[in-house]
Amino acid sequence: RPHVRSLGTELDRQRAAAAEQDKRVLLWLVGPQCAPCQGVEAALPDPAMQAALKDVRLVRLVASDFQVELTRLRVPTFAIPGFALLGSTGRPIDYTHGGEWDDDVAENIAPVLSRFVRGEYVDRRYPWRGGVRDDETAL
Repeated sequence: RPHVRSLGTELDRQRAAAAEQDKRVLLWLVGPQCAPCQGVEAALPDPAMQAALKDVRLVRLVASDFQVELTRLRVPTFAIPGFALLGSTGRPIDYTHGGEWDDDVAENIAPVLSRFVRGEYVDRRYPWRGGVRDDETAL
């Protein structure tokens, strides 16, 4: 939605809509003029991608538009496209990004996202160790 004033309010709305459909919320972080993000977008209609994402409510947002709010939620924004699987509290319970696959095509993206949204993506190029806490400094 182009005119979201509060990310927190919008995420609450998205979580409620996802719960009604028995789905989970997957934030898809993109950037302006991001070629890999455009690759993911072009891959979305592919049947493999549709199958991979059938149990999620995909919420696309431009990371730079919500940098402060995403930082407070501990959603990483260091690499895009990024994907944050949100828990019931609205905080990320897992995170991955486009560095986990090679070319940005459905045959590479779908297997990663399929395992990721099901909590089965273990062998990673870039393991996520949780977000930075408010009381620590990232190294």
